[in-house]
Amino acid sequence: MEKKIKISKEAKKNTQRIISYLTNEWSEAVADKFIQRLENKLNYISLFPNSYPSFDKFNNVRKCVLSKQISLYYKIKNEEIEVLTLFDTRQDPDKLSSLL
Repeated sequence: MEKKIKISKEAKKNTQRIISYLTNEWSEAVADKFIQRLENKLNYISLFPNSYPSFDKFNNVRKCVLSKQISLYYKIKNEEIEVLTLFDTRQDPDKLSSLL
């Protein structure tokens, strides 16, 4: 059964930051490709929420790799999926703990 996707404020902010960076530093086509990949992953997660592994430090949080640089973290709740954040893997990993 398909679950509703809820995007946190943190995830929205990070998504906009990533799209802005891709548009300014690469191209609008690269940003569009990222948006399409994100939408495809979110659709897949809504249908198969348990398909991605639990994140080591937080057993109730799952990690979906969008690209070599970006991972999406989410929680499965009763009838919805909450996207917690999109995280640039080149950042300090300790920063991730404060976002989850």
